Order: sequence, then C-alpha cells, then structure tokens
Amino acid sequence: MVFHSEKKSGFTLIELIVSIGIMIIITSVILANYTTFNKRIKLEGATQEIASIIRQAQAYGLSSKLSPSPVSTAYGVHFDTSYPDSVTIFYDLSPKDYTYSGSSEDEEVFKIQSFDRIAQICVNQKTASPPACPGAGSVNLLDVIYERSKIFAQINNDSSISDAEITFRSVGETKGVRVVIWKSGQVSVEAE
Repeated sequence: MVFHSEKKSGFTLIELIVSIGIMIIITSVILANYTTFNKRIKLEGATQEIASIIRQAQAYGLSSKLSPSPVSTAYGVHFDTSYPDSVTIFYDLSPKDYTYSGSSEDEEVFKIQSFDRIAQICVNQKTASPPACPGAGSVNLLDVIYERSKIFAQINNDSSISDAEITFRSVGETKGVRVVIWKSGQVSVEAE
C-alpha cells in the first residue's frame, strides 16, 4: 500500500493574520517615532543654519566688508531671548562699543523657521567647573563681535568670557541643540 500526501502551497489563515499583525506593529512603531525624528532633523538643520550665520558675520568682520559707516569694520551677531525666533548680523557703528545698539546697525535679520526657538544663552560653560548655567552663567543678550584688527572675538564686550552657548529647542521639547562660539572664533554645533 502506497500513500500519497498532497502538498498544498500557500499560507494558512493563521499565518496570514500573524504576518499582518507583525507588519502593523512595525508600522505603528515607525510612525510613532517619525514626528519626533522629523522635529529633531528640522531643529538640527536650523541650528546648522545659525552656525552658518555666525560664520558669515565672522567673514564680514575679518574681511572688512564695507558698511554704511566707512570708519567701522566690526561686524557681529546678536541673540536676544526676548526675540527667540530671530538672529541679527550687525555692523558696529562708531564709536565702537562692541554691542548691538538697535536696528540702525542691522545688516541682516534672520528669522528662525518652524517652531524652533532660542531657549537659553550661557557664557563660560566650557571653562566653568561645574557649569554655571542655568544660573550665574545665563544671559538674556549675546553679542559676538568680529573685527579685522582683533585676533579674538569679543563676546558681550567682556574679555573674561571664553565661550558662549546658545541652546535651541523646538516648542514643547526638553532636548535641544547648542551652538557653541569660542573666543578664538571656532563655531560648533552640539546635541544637548
């Protein structure tokens, strides 16, 4: 007696339901993290753009880009926590006070797109032990000046300041991205 077993190809109903269930779980995990991932990418892109704006002000100051005042060759970048969605490149009018004195000194004003904002400005974070921000190291205004005749950047017209950190966060988020400006002129972007 010979038995022939028939082989059926295909999936059973149980196998199909399990496969669809696994696909639904994987898809929901991906979609749940997509908005967080998308916000993070936009924030990092905006922060890289801010770093480029700082480097642009540095290039203006070190190359003596012509300003409305032929006497001034100092350019800077201004941050203000009261206006958390904008960054200003300015030229320092005579007499050079190494600070932003208002819209009469504006070279370019950049609006930060989307929901990203300046969350905090700190000074001497990289050299302080322990870091003093938030608290004593926190400031509301930051002016970084670049002048052709100077080797180092002027940070808030205070020679004791060696670095400044501007933290950017998306609205409603607790983690952000920092732009670090060193007195030596180096600009870097770091995750918080």
